[in-house]
Amino acid sequence: MPLSISSDPVHEVPRGGGIASFSLDGLSKWPSQLGFAASRNPALLEEFGRIAAAEYRAMGFTTALHPMSDMATEPRWARNFGTFGSNAGLSSEMTAAYMAGFQGTTLTDTSVMTMVKHFPGGGPQENGLDPHLKSGESQVYPGDNFEYHLAPFVTAIEKGMRVVMPYYGIPTGQTDEDVAMAYNRMILTDLLRDELGFTGVVCSDWGVITGRNWGVEDLTISERYQKSIEAGIDQYGGERDTAVVVDLVQRGLVSEERIDASVRRILRNKFDLGLFEQPYVDEEAVSDRVNQGGYIERGLEAQRQSVVLLSNDDSALPLSTDQKVFVDGLDPSVASRFGLIVNDAAEADVIILFLNTVFNGNQPAGTDRVLDNMLATMIPDDDLNFSPEIIRKAERYAEQATLITIVDLNRPAVLTELEALSDALVGTFGVSDEAMLDVVHGRHNPAGKLPFELPSSMAEVEAQLEDLPDDTMNPLFPYGWGLSFND
Repeated sequence: MPLSISSDPVHEVPRGGGIASFSLDGLSKWPSQLGFAASRNPALLEEFGRIAAAEYRAMGFTTALHPMSDMATEPRWARNFGTFGSNAGLSSEMTAAYMAGFQGTTLTDTSVMTMVKHFPGGGPQENGLDPHLKSGESQVYPGDNFEYHLAPFVTAIEKGMRVVMPYYGIPTGQTDEDVAMAYNRMILTDLLRDELGFTGVVCSDWGVITGRNWGVEDLTISERYQKSIEAGIDQYGGERDTAVVVDLVQRGLVSEERIDASVRRILRNKFDLGLFEQPYVDEEAVSDRVNQGGYIERGLEAQRQSVVLLSNDDSALPLSTDQKVFVDGLDPSVASRFGLIVNDAAEADVIILFLNTVFNGNQPAGTDRVLDNMLATMIPDDDLNFSPEIIRKAERYAEQATLITIVDLNRPAVLTELEALSDALVGTFGVSDEAMLDVVHGRHNPAGKLPFELPSSMAEVEAQLEDLPDDTMNPLFPYGWGLSFND
């Protein structure tokens, strides 16, 4: 039986995206899904899919554990970084382009199968808490907007989705029992299969039996397997105890016919991907099929297109080559390729301050970057303001020189104080220093548009409803905002 090897995203710029996206050395580098949404360029996203699929297949990956087609309707949710933003129409369009790039018009021996997640939409997390932990088990719909979150999945089914992953959360008040998606027959069978017509594989998120089994904690391991199979799970992520399922069949609690239905779905995908004919990687050809020069440049172009110019007082940008620049948070060796760099902020005409979005309270990175990223994703700071220390630093810089502030928006942030202090404010979504500086220095005219609104205060964030998009009363920058140097 040939293996189907899967991977989370590995093509992102190494800035520490979180628990389920990574940067793998030796591959072309592209913006995050939010960045593609900001570019408003589905054709470029489809091109990325074709390139990424070629690199995946060269390494032996045949299943992509992405895209995330959840809606970024709750600003505090730490996994907004992996979505296409808050607009269901845009997310649907980008999901279709993503699938077309990776899969093609149909699965073949050059395709990579996409596992669209997290059905029926994992964005409306109560108070922004993520269901990787018990504290975030509830998905809530105070705005009665459940259908809105389904839209990208409806499109994905229409476009040939072969595998879907439900999330860990409980769709509170939406079904006849408040249990997690993997155990919820009304979600996986009544809605997904019977109403929406999905015929492919349902693969659970990782560890739903032995770990994140919200709503069924009192059941035994055997009972959890039985209930999830009855709900509609075909395949388990991160679980290994097949003997329990064999025992359920032998005791007549799960029928062989039910197991056969899942096996047929899984085998169909393996056959269509050509794995029975060629299950192995051509090791000698790998280096010729990844990180090609054209791939690298297209990735950089996608990064540039995703940059959003939020404000530009008195045309502070683009910078001129004769200005002395001090950089904080960017690589000086990269910045020196664009102009004159000074080592002392007091000597600068311009100061560029780069900041990551608030996750765990602006803490300095520790020695274990992977653990830092995982904790930031699962236990995010619920305050989207930047720390007083960072604001004081920005105040000092603003007194010394023209201040250009760049914020990597892994999720919405409250930028009200920083916007007031900055001569220009730029939003990015997982791009390289080179791509940022191409825009700052005018080598690329910014054209990106915000994929979600940026709130003006935490009070407005706390007053908005988790399932409604862009519903703060007075956003600092609305959805779709973005300037160019011509504005």
